[in-house]
Amino acid sequence: MKPISIREAARMMQKPEQFVRVSIYAGKIPGAYYLPGKNNKRGTYFITDEQIKNLMKGVRDEAE
Repeated sequence: MKPISIREAARMMQKPEQFVRVSIYAGKIPGAYYLPGKNNKRGTYFITDEQIKNLMKGVRDEAE
């Protein structure tokens, strides 16, 4: 399990980067989270490759 960027997560999911950001912020990706920045700084998104793999596996399992 390794941390990945939003760009990498978007590539794995075959979705736009903004979709991944909104999904994390809305709590749609189990285990991934957003940490708001302080003093008007940007926030940070935390996501791992395992979380995306598990999410994608769940999506495939539901389709069967």
